[in-house]
Order: sequence, then C-alpha cells, then structure tokens
Amino acid sequence: MNRRAGSFTAELRQIYRSNYPKELSEYFCSLGTNPTLGFRWAGTSAEVKTGLRIEQELKSCGLSNVRREPVPADVIEFKKAEITVNGRRIHASAFTGVPPTGSTGLVGEVVYAHDGTKADFESLGKVQGKIV
Repeated sequence: MNRRAGSFTAELRQIYRSNYPKELSEYFCSLGTNPTLGFRWAGTSAEVKTGLRIEQELKSCGLSNVRREPVPADVIEFKKAEITVNGRRIHASAFTGVPPTGSTGLVGEVVYAHDGTKADFESLGKVQGKIV
C-alpha cells in the first residue's frame, strides 16, 4: 500500500469512529414530511433542508463554487395517509398527481378486488359509494 492510500484509509477510519456518517444519515432520514413513511420528494420542505445541509457539508470540506440550482417541480407536502377498517388503522401512501382526500376522509363499505385485474373489478358489479 502506498503512503497516500494508507493516509486516506486512516482518515476514513477516523471519520467512521466519530459517528459522522451515522449522524448525517440519521439527520437526512429524520426530514421526511411523513413521520411513518418518510417522503422527501423534490421541492418539499424536507428536500430543501437536505439540500441546504449537503451544501453546508461540502463547503465545510473546503470545496468552492458549491451552489444549489433551482429546478421547477410540482410539489406535494405529503403529511399522512391512512385507512381505518373495523377499528384497525393502516398507514397508506399516495400517488403524485392524485388529489388528496378532504380532511373529513371517506366512509363506505370496503370491497376486495383480489389481484386488481379487469376481471376482478368486473366481478364486483356496482361499486359506486364503496371503497375498493
């Protein structure tokens, strides 16, 4: 091993012993807009905080000309999604571009569509007013 490689390895060991990578990872993971599922989509407050921290870290390493570039993005600040069936609360997710359910939620009979194939949906008959 040449002298530079040994020095580099020693520096990496010191960084890991200081818990820096773990602390940084824990910080980034704590920034999600949803406490259960995370979410750090482009343009959200969590993503902006992540970018600011990365910029700060790079500058603290002595890098120059570090900057964040603006990129237009549709933004959704995902807070929560859940469904309660027979008193059991289940955490859910969301799809970008789908309008959110109002704050009062939805109430209705739940019907199961098996694998969600066209035939499965057709076998359910009329599902208006139901949650499929």
